[in-house]
Amino acid sequence: MTTSATITNSAHDTTEPNTLSRIFTFDRFTVSVSALALTVGAIPIASLLDWPTWIVLAVGVGLIPYAWMLHTVVRNKAFATAPARLSAVADALWVLASVAVIVLVDRTSTIGTWLVAAQALMVADIGLIKVVGWRRS
Repeated sequence: MTTSATITNSAHDTTEPNTLSRIFTFDRFTVSVSALALTVGAIPIASLLDWPTWIVLAVGVGLIPYAWMLHTVVRNKAFATAPARLSAVADALWVLASVAVIVLVDRTSTIGTWLVAAQALMVADIGLIKVVGWRRS
């Protein structure tokens, strides 16, 4: 009786999370936390940013369907679908909007400007990692 050894390639092992799985999971977490914080904590966050409360609340509520979309992408492991790719476009638009806020809105507090810049940098990194993940897959 002969036995055959099975050689597996760890790069294609489906049990290991890959770059896309990890970045979409992280994106889902950060967007969900942001939606919750901006919705529940709209008043103190608006005060910190020196913005009207309704704008912060609108952004928080607007992130809820986006968080759900990311949840379905992660749950279904559908990292190459149209919604997944749309999320990279949304990341780019978020960064552009953040830059516009920094440049055009004089009313934002200094700490608010730094917070907007920091989250824009994080969102840009997430979007770039998604693109790198798609190119490698």
